[in-house]
Amino acid sequence: MDIRKTNFDYSKISKKIPIDEEIINNLSKYKHYYLEWLQDTTGWNFSIYERKRYFYEILTYWNSVICDLKPDIYISYTVPHMPAEYALYLLCKHHFKIPTLFCDITSYFDNSYFVIQGNLENLSERFINDYKNNDKKVLSNEVKKYLENLRNKPSEPEAFLKYYNFTQTKKESFLSKILKFTRLILSRNGFKEAEVTFKKNIKPFKSSQLTNLGLYLFNQKINKRHQKLLKYYTKNVKVVNKNEKFIYFASPYQPEIYSNTSPGPYEDIFLILDTLSSIIPDDWKIYYKEHPNIFYKKSNYTLSRSKEFYDKLKLYKKIILVSHKTSTFELIDASRAVATVGGTVGWEAIIRNKPALVFGNIWYSECQSVFNIRNFNDAENAISKILQGYVIDMKDVNNYAQSIYENSFK
Repeated sequence: MDIRKTNFDYSKISKKIPIDEEIINNLSKYKHYYLEWLQDTTGWNFSIYERKRYFYEILTYWNSVICDLKPDIYISYTVPHMPAEYALYLLCKHHFKIPTLFCDITSYFDNSYFVIQGNLENLSERFINDYKNNDKKVLSNEVKKYLENLRNKPSEPEAFLKYYNFTQTKKESFLSKILKFTRLILSRNGFKEAEVTFKKNIKPFKSSQLTNLGLYLFNQKINKRHQKLLKYYTKNVKVVNKNEKFIYFASPYQPEIYSNTSPGPYEDIFLILDTLSSIIPDDWKIYYKEHPNIFYKKSNYTLSRSKEFYDKLKLYKKIILVSHKTSTFELIDASRAVATVGGTVGWEAIIRNKPALVFGNIWYSECQSVFNIRNFNDAENAISKILQGYVIDMKDVNNYAQSIYENSFK
């Protein structure tokens, strides 16, 4: 937390070594995603200059550490997804070329299987050799069961349900809120800096940190924003028409490492929607379903959405908003194809024999049965093949699933 707040301790480092042009150039490809990753309480408190300085100061600290210790390998016990850890990962991976390992947070096969990854920019890398070198894999019983369930009687993934239960809180009474507020005012703890790095105003970063009392008030404000935004979104949704030709676009959970930094430029979903809108036939629609986590009470994810965001969506003639409570499997089955960035819905789609357009980088991007979209031509070719009756090779999907299993641990 000290590093995240730029409170650096250089006392145990031989000397401070500033970053230089070479480092900045080597990381320039990732700089934009990093600057967007920094959060504040409104979306308007962190100037572009401050974001750049924050990035450079953290890089300077880690550069000094790396030059002093000369590590042989970088290991992270979770995905390097916070601003301090992500900067360290970028330096190790893309400047010093130090081997990197991290424990992926993705749960495979709905049964707590996990993978040790080494490349945030290619999450398929771990499975490629096994997948491409053996196309006649024998499926394990666990993989068979998983695929059969997903094809015949699908349900929400266990990991998702656990997270959903975690994020649900009992409704607080007005008296309970008053008591909490009073305790924070009367205690010293209320005026201590909170263990978060949300910039609260336009003052310099170090003098713009939330106190515990400020964090409590911020969370109350976010909860009200949730309710207001959910109400507005719900007011604009339409009923799913299964007879309509449509692409199902599953909106990503943002901000989140797999839908903001890993996908590259397609973290901006309007790039995807612009592409889809321009290439689908005139009688097709795009069904946009908001990610349900966006409206969860324990999250601050509505900061990535707003009334203006949904108003912009409404300007697209081919886009139809559908309820965030609509079954994802119902939408997959009724669609002509599925489009996603950073989501498992594309994987679920191909298992259920529906084409998937995957924008950017995700753990199944290299599966040959998905359309891996890197540019406009890729997207055009994908729609053209779908219109011609593209058929998914289930053996290929099965092989990819088995490759994941053989490279994961329980």
